[in-house]
Amino acid sequence: MTSLETLQTYAKFFENLSLSSLEHLDDLVTEDVRFRDPLHELRGRSAVKQLLAAMLRSMPDVRFHIDDLALGQRGGFLSWTMRASFRRRDFEFEGVSAVLFSASGLVSSHVDQWDAASNVHAKIPVLGALIRSVNRHIAKASYGSSIDRGRAN
Repeated sequence: MTSLETLQTYAKFFENLSLSSLEHLDDLVTEDVRFRDPLHELRGRSAVKQLLAAMLRSMPDVRFHIDDLALGQRGGFLSWTMRASFRRRDFEFEGVSAVLFSASGLVSSHVDQWDAASNVHAKIPVLGALIRSVNRHIAKASYGSSIDRGRAN
């Protein structure tokens, strides 16, 4: 399988993610795969499966849509949109995954980049209000009042 085919197959795995599809991860990633996102840092295929299973149990309607992919020299990139509901709240956010391949052509590293402050932390009632207040203060201090009028200095 070419690197592009591997990346496309990996993308389809996430687009079709379900508890019953987790067994297919064995064919796609190395035994010692590294996974990192803003909330987790894991090593090992079984740890990644456990994380995905826990996510699917807490958000059974979670869906990933792969918006685009790009191939690099040692791996590739997936841009995606995640949609789910959690505790009766719908949410949607975008992210990017940087994927590295092993010499055998399997995924050896998967690093997600997404905005945890806006997409998770800001949804927590008291913490969210605090984060929004801090963000407004930082924006005003950084850009001044001209940002309020819709133009930069």
